[in-house]
This record gives sequence, structure tokens and C-alpha cells, in this order.
Amino acid sequence: MTDKNTNDTLLIGKNCTIGKNVVLENVKIGDNCKIGNNVFLKSVSIGDNSIIQDNSVIGYGTLSGHYYEQKSQKNNSNNINNSQYRINIGNNVLIRTGVTIYMDVSIDNNCWINHNAIIREHVTILEDSTIGSNTICENNVSIGKRCAIHNNTMICAETLIESFVFIFYK
Repeated sequence: MTDKNTNDTLLIGKNCTIGKNVVLENVKIGDNCKIGNNVFLKSVSIGDNSIIQDNSVIGYGTLSGHYYEQKSQKNNSNNINNSQYRINIGNNVLIRTGVTIYMDVSIDNNCWINHNAIIREHVTILEDSTIGSNTICENNVSIGKRCAIHNNTMICAETLIESFVFIFYK
């Protein structure tokens, strides 16, 4: 389905459950997905069997004039997968309650993003990784395969985390 006024696409797969007060703008949802109540989804592609719990914002905009927004506008031709979706979420991903994900983020298959985490612009999270509750991943962060970022952790901008890494806040 396409909105002729905005050119937004809304594609919803089979056996999906969508809660109350959900805003969908340019969204593709795979099969067997569950979207909770009070969820905002903008410019996102979601793989099969994924869950987005209540009160999450997926597709939060960047503040005008922010350095990374200006940088991404210059490199606009290099958007993730050069697709119409600025956020790509893989299969079997669990996004817990209260998560905020900014634009230009890629989350691979089998990842968990736990309660109240914030994922900023240009973050890539490879498969089988977990982001703990109340964790912030700043701009331009790359997280490898099978990583575990513990609760209440701050991952600074411009950070590269290799695969099979465990990070915790003491």
C-alpha cells in the first residue's frame, strides 16, 4: 500500500500483530512480527519473527544542524543498502520497551536491544549481539557478531567493537 500524498510505503507481512496507537510511516514489516502499543516506526524495514515492544521509537530524527546530520547529508548516496528504508532490522530481533533508535541504523539477525536503550545515528550491530538496558550507543558505532554490551553502558561515538566482545559497566 502506498500513500499517494507522501509516497510512503506500508507493507505488512502475514500473521503480524500491531498494537494500539502505532504510527507507521514508510515501513516494511516481515511475517510473524509483533508491534506493541504506542510505537512509532518511520523509514524502517523489519525482518521476519521480530518483536518491537511498547513505547519504542524506531526512526527518531536528528536535530537540525547537528554535525552527524550534516555529514550524512553529504554522503546521502551511501545510505544503508541504498534502500528507501533508513533503518534495517533483521530477522528474530527483540526490541524491548522504551527503546529509541535514530536514523541510518542496521541491526542484524537474532539481536536483542533491551529496555530504554538509545541507538544513535550510523550504528551497525551484527548478528547475535545484545545491547543491555539503559545503554547508549552514540554516533558512528560498529558492533561485531555475538557481542554483549551490559546494562547502563555508554558506547562513545566513533567506536569499533570487534566480534565476540563482552563489555560491562562496573
